Amino acid sequence: MSTQLNISDNYLSQLVNKVTGRNFTDYVNGFRIEDAKSKLRNPEFINYTIIAIALESEFNSKSTFYGAFKKLTDISPKEYRKIP
Repeated sequence: MSTQLNISDNYLSQLVNKVTGRNFTDYVNGFRIEDAKSKLRNPEFINYTIIAIALESEFNSKSTFYGAFKKLTDISPKEYRKIP
């Protein structure tokens, strides 16, 4: 993204922090978690495991996904999936 904007990675990170009040990783993970939440509720993904949904939402590891999900929602993906 910084290359497309022709700015340094550091400057992009500072901008994201200043504008959103979150660090770059949390900012990006917010979009990924929203994607995962929609898939966890989508009947088309009912047969997907939680880790498969994490991978579909561009997370590279189970632990990173679970940590980010819990940090941003205060519940686990498994608990979220069970909410009616």
